[in-house]
Amino acid sequence: WRTPVARRISIMSDEDRKVANELEVEAQKVLAERTELVNQFIDRTLERELMDVPEDKRDAMRTAYKTAGNKRSKEQVAMLKEYPRINRLSAGSLYLYDRTLHEQSSKAAQKAKDLAKTLVEKIEKETLEKIPAEKKALALAAKKAEVKNQTEEQKQILAEFPALLVSVSNLEKFDPQGAAEIQHLKDESQRLADLKTTKILTEYSDKATAIRNKKPKEEFIRVLTEVPGKVPKTFFFNRGDFEQPKHELEPAGLTVIKSNLAKPVEIPSLNKDIPTTGRRLAYANYITNGQHPLTARVFVNRLWLHHFGKGIVASPTDFGKLGIPPTHLELLDWLANDFVANGWKIKRMHKMLMTSTAYMQSSQRSDEYDVVDPDNLLYGHMPVRRLEAETIRDSIIAVTGKLKTELYGEPVPVKEDEVGQIVVGIANVDSAGRQGKNLKMDDRKFRRSIYVTVSRSKPLAVLDMFDAPKMEPNCEKRSSSTVAPQSLLMMNSAFMVENAELFAERLLKEKAGNRAEQVKLAWMLTFGKEPSAEEIQQSVEFIDSQLPQFKDKKDNAGKTPEQLALATFCQALLSSNGFLYVD
Repeated sequence: WRTPVARRISIMSDEDRKVANELEVEAQKVLAERTELVNQFIDRTLERELMDVPEDKRDAMRTAYKTAGNKRSKEQVAMLKEYPRINRLSAGSLYLYDRTLHEQSSKAAQKAKDLAKTLVEKIEKETLEKIPAEKKALALAAKKAEVKNQTEEQKQILAEFPALLVSVSNLEKFDPQGAAEIQHLKDESQRLADLKTTKILTEYSDKATAIRNKKPKEEFIRVLTEVPGKVPKTFFFNRGDFEQPKHELEPAGLTVIKSNLAKPVEIPSLNKDIPTTGRRLAYANYITNGQHPLTARVFVNRLWLHHFGKGIVASPTDFGKLGIPPTHLELLDWLANDFVANGWKIKRMHKMLMTSTAYMQSSQRSDEYDVVDPDNLLYGHMPVRRLEAETIRDSIIAVTGKLKTELYGEPVPVKEDEVGQIVVGIANVDSAGRQGKNLKMDDRKFRRSIYVTVSRSKPLAVLDMFDAPKMEPNCEKRSSSTVAPQSLLMMNSAFMVENAELFAERLLKEKAGNRAEQVKLAWMLTFGKEPSAEEIQQSVEFIDSQLPQFKDKKDNAGKTPEQLALATFCQALLSSNGFLYVD
């Protein structure tokens, strides 16, 4: 037995692996540069910390720090304990020393500001003391006045006493020595700030991460594989008890269908020509050789079930005696033989079924046939089928023109909204499970349903409501229910409202100003046919009847009354049976 991780197989191509390896080498170079910088920063920090150690002990302290921990003498250990800031210096603690540098840098910067303020105030005071008392009022007014508003007298006194206009920016002109001291403090503040290591090391780490993010993502699949060189043994359990194994069983086909085979299957216990036992390969060849009585029949019955709503064998997972007998045995045999004879081509079989007379029949019932075949087992008319859950969602998005049809990529996330409904979106909850701010979702929400995350505990509401399988047991056959909550979802869900508004935007953009043409386009996109004159008239009247309520409404979320009225009409079309059912 192997764990799930041991059963993983990488599906990364050799070309992608080569690219990934080259990018990893590049990232490692960046990290090597970072490591070299770390060592430099540690040495620099050590020298700075050694300045607090008496000069006669510095060399011994430096040696003690650089000696490996398990090789330090008792004296060295004691010395390092005396100076814990040096003792705990490491790559992981450099950020702690950055805090000290930040404090020192801030103190130097603040000291420069305080000194500048003191010197400016001192020069202002000394200058005012030199001005005669009768001119002081004029001098103060000149100092406060804007240049364009200064009088001639004010300009004269400023020219006589220019130091009245002293400031931090021109302090050097009036006190060169003081300005030089301020600049020295600023330079010291910047020097200390530049010594901080965290920002520099983070830049290197981010650079390496950015390089690694370019690597092709390695995907895995989990498969049942055999361990080379090991032949598994299977035993017959007495009364089904695994603790009572009896005789060993050899690989073979199902005994229940042996009598129907022209030649019984032969499965070797060990094929020495290949790395594994060869048992599964032999069995795979056996069920696909065209002679197996079930494979082709089960396959074409599934295709028939998909197109007609029910299979020729109504129990698609049970072709045995407990299953439901086929309604058209000869047709099933003929389809199976034709499928095998033409190379198991699925597309060809789809085309043949969809161009058949049975498929192209009307779904209109008749009293005559209902008497003979009330359950339509003989296909007197085409069964009315509701679209599958994924098809409904994709079709709704498609008519808006927003459906993203790109292949592959990451799964589209789902989340629980404010009322507990599962919707497409990015979850943002705290440790207590409380909802945070809604995170903006990009156009991934318009991707096809096949790319939406499937979670057993969080099935997407719009899919779950229309009978999408929950993946708890295997889904043998999808159900097709018709219940009231489906109508409520189509009427009230945010998904429907949003897409109805987007549908209306499309109509307004492509058929601006022409209500009848908007109805025609909506009808064609929704039902695939032109509306009648009566349907156009009724639709236009309905839209016009909706306009007044939106004109009177104060908050329309930035949307025009015309768009909202048209969106109501679009939502009605998307909720109709004509859209949800294949008729």
